[in-house]
Amino acid sequence: MGPSQTANVVLFDLDNTLFVHYHSQRSGISAVQENNVYLAEEKRNHLIDTCNSALQDSYGKYLAKKITYEETDATKVRLFFARLGLPEPSLKEVGDSREIYKEAFRVNRRATPGAVETLVRLYENGYCLGIVTNGQMEDQADRNSSSHRPHFHLRRIWIL
Repeated sequence: MGPSQTANVVLFDLDNTLFVHYHSQRSGISAVQENNVYLAEEKRNHLIDTCNSALQDSYGKYLAKKITYEETDATKVRLFFARLGLPEPSLKEVGDSREIYKEAFRVNRRATPGAVETLVRLYENGYCLGIVTNGQMEDQADRNSSSHRPHFHLRRIWIL
């Protein structure tokens, strides 16, 4: 496509647009709860709300350049534990919690109803498809490759 040509482009966000974030998150939290004696008596919805709050605050710290991207996972877990009134987790507990969460999140990822059919139809009609993200490209590529839909040439766009 030359510089003077135009293209039909549709840009998507992944969370709750192409895949059901809440379902994956609930699965991740459930797995962590099942593997942590301190969380056994907590209500699942309270854990999810606490997780969301910790996620937003750690991401805010990253955007404000108070922590690096690599520190966001550990920060999320520490904030999560602190907000539940639990002792600060060790580095091993942080790592274990993140791995348990991530694995359950990935395994339970599912496409939003109608997303696959919509992408197929757009692609077959000549649209260029892209992902708009404020996250890390590697994370989005992982989500893109495992969101249970045919492979498309999705252009990844970094936007802050």
